[in-house]
Amino acid sequence: MDKIIILGHENPDVDSIVSGYLLEKILSKKGYDAKFVIPDKFISNDTMNICTKYGLEPSKFMMDFNLKSNYKYILVDHHERDVDGEIICIIDHHPTSIVFNMEHYYNKMISSTACFITCENEDLLDKFDINLACLATLIDTASFHSTKGREIDKEWVISMCDKYNLDMDTIVNNKMDKNEKKYPVEKAYGKSTK
Repeated sequence: MDKIIILGHENPDVDSIVSGYLLEKILSKKGYDAKFVIPDKFISNDTMNICTKYGLEPSKFMMDFNLKSNYKYILVDHHERDVDGEIICIIDHHPTSIVFNMEHYYNKMISSTACFITCENEDLLDKFDINLACLATLIDTASFHSTKGREIDKEWVISMCDKYNLDMDTIVNNKMDKNEKKYPVEKAYGKSTK
């Protein structure tokens, strides 16, 4: 079985990181050899701090990674990244006019990619994962005040908070700092994989 590398977009945000983490967990449970990798040198302090506050350590996925041709790739929360190997799947929620000729291309009008992934695979996820998906959805839509926030997804977050006894008020009150600083990979990870 080929190694599958999951990549979020450059300058990863909370949705990109949570989506990569969730997809790695889901694919691993389904028997695939999948790894979420953040090859970027920096993650904003706010993104790092919010993920860490909710128990997800982005530094665990950060590494100086050579995007080799012998890997298969899945892109989450975006549809463009330069890799030498074959992109076998794209899971995204950003509108695009680009036509992709691949069997596994999924782009849905939805508030976050983490919401998209979770809605399709809730049975393979636990309370911790659902909490992260709700967090990513709320942050990606600025608590549903942005144009990409959809009422049906807001209802989904509310239903997940009720179903899993999550504290929606705490999640909603997370704010991103407009003067973000970058968090270096050397501090986060300290080693490289090639």
